[in-house]
Amino acid sequence: MKSNVVLKAMPLIFVFCIVNVRRQAFAEPSKMIMPIGMVNACRPEAAARDALVLGQIKDVKGRPGNYVLEVCAAIAAATAEALRPDATTDSVIETALAQLPSEPCREVEQGLKWARNAEDWKELRPLYEKRYEGKRISNAVEVLSGGLACFLMADGQPREAIIYAVNLGRDTDCKAYVAGGLSGALRGIEAIPSEWVETVEKEVIDDPYTVSCRTARQAAEGLYQACINEMQKTQKSMNEIDFMINKQR
Repeated sequence: MKSNVVLKAMPLIFVFCIVNVRRQAFAEPSKMIMPIGMVNACRPEAAARDALVLGQIKDVKGRPGNYVLEVCAAIAAATAEALRPDATTDSVIETALAQLPSEPCREVEQGLKWARNAEDWKELRPLYEKRYEGKRISNAVEVLSGGLACFLMADGQPREAIIYAVNLGRDTDCKAYVAGGLSGALRGIEAIPSEWVETVEKEVIDDPYTVSCRTARQAAEGLYQACINEMQKTQKSMNEIDFMINKQR
């Protein structure tokens, strides 16, 4: 049981390492929120609530046109959904969209429509270039849109999703984080090329500029324990409620 859960978390940590080994410390929180989905595995609603709170360390609610917190909730909830045994690419995407207000939801759905009609990323890239021409490169809604589009186009296969996303243009590492992370959660570590895993595991230990020296397995072990702690707290609450119900009978 423990081994399976840890291995399920490893691909998300692996993708996180790929895109964050040399990333600046002050990135938007939506690009680092997947661990919240892992801790709340199989509980998308709880993941979304926690992400909305945690995201306020960096961003605030109410700024016109700023949907970073909502995107945080979408990514965390989608991650938690992807870890469910019966999750599908469609259920992961639907879970993400359910967290968005109407305006960013329409923007993300447009990217998904492009993905459904495109043959490959080469057809998708010009559409994104034209849509976001002249706008700031690092934008949470664009990152979610591009990431989910690549996730959909790759049918949730991590290798293809990451390759599509890094070729999509603009904020490619963050799009790969979304596409690859959700794909890894859905398909598991076995779906990621072993040579990629070996390279990243070595890099996080040897690279003097990495933000963390933990391997993917070490990080997954910690997140597994956090998930177990949450499960135990929930179970305790359920037992207490059950006790109160039975007491009234």
